[in-house]
Amino acid sequence: MAAGCLDGGGIEPPEAGRSAAWLYFAEADDQGWTSSHDSGRQATEERLDDFQGAFTESVDDVESVASRYAEAGYDVVFGLSAGFTDPMAAASEQYPDTAFEVASGADTGENYGAFYTKLYQARYLVGYAAGLITEDDRIGYVAANPVATVYQDINGFASGVQDANEDATIYIRWTDDWYDPGLEGENAQALIDDEDVDVMIQHQDSPSAASTAADNEIWASGYAESAAEFTEDHHLTTAVFNWEEAYIPIIEAAGAGEWEAGITFPGIETGAVEITEFGPDVPDDIVDEVHDIRDDMQEGDADQIVWEGSEYEDWSDEQLLFEPETFIFDNIEGDEA
Repeated sequence: MAAGCLDGGGIEPPEAGRSAAWLYFAEADDQGWTSSHDSGRQATEERLDDFQGAFTESVDDVESVASRYAEAGYDVVFGLSAGFTDPMAAASEQYPDTAFEVASGADTGENYGAFYTKLYQARYLVGYAAGLITEDDRIGYVAANPVATVYQDINGFASGVQDANEDATIYIRWTDDWYDPGLEGENAQALIDDEDVDVMIQHQDSPSAASTAADNEIWASGYAESAAEFTEDHHLTTAVFNWEEAYIPIIEAAGAGEWEAGITFPGIETGAVEITEFGPDVPDDIVDEVHDIRDDMQEGDADQIVWEGSEYEDWSDEQLLFEPETFIFDNIEGDEA
């Protein structure tokens, strides 16, 4: 069973044996971060038997809505923004029998965990493709906020670029906002006009940077979900989340009374991250080379491939999730915000 979108009030107790509620940062169809979570929620509901899910979009009063779901008896409450960490932590203190989990959470506590996926592994593959396909050795990257998960992705991407093309440089522009389509497009256009980039990458919740790149007839990659419909023949490939691979183990543990607060951080070997199909005009030799590396990552130690020789090489998952705060590769140009 699956409940629909709720407004945070009048929440009825779940009727299934296992249950979870999702608190969305934005509307479910933002075509980026939130829509990727909504796809993961739907996949979770399809795969789990005797399960009931519910969600609320564009949550402002996080502590109140999370508390109402907990009061109603939901096993797990997922908060889908790092900015939800403090109010989710506050709600967790009042409901010790409920599991609280924060996507890209800033920390963990006695009754709230942090979860993310190793998207930087898929970003490495996109970076490798970008390094091979650029003709001018100039790659643009429109980034949102300077937080650990964004630095993870930039550095993972830069590692891939470096391994494919030592001459290529990545130019970073920050918007300091997760979702501002106008500003994202402006930053992408500035990178094209000022830096002469011929490949565009983004870590933003709308497809604006990618579509701006396509309008300028350069290669483009999206974020979280495929950007192919917005970039068409100019689509390279995109690093995407499969959030159900993080959700389901948490829900199963909570339903069995075995959940413990901590970090959940699955990688490419679980299917939690992936790259989309390549665009129709990407040369076959690039596609084949990147797919060969992806196979190696899925079958071996993906973190070793991404971080070998870098300062992250011996970092633990906890360090990688919480501590990145700077660029670690020399092929990155731009302020560290």
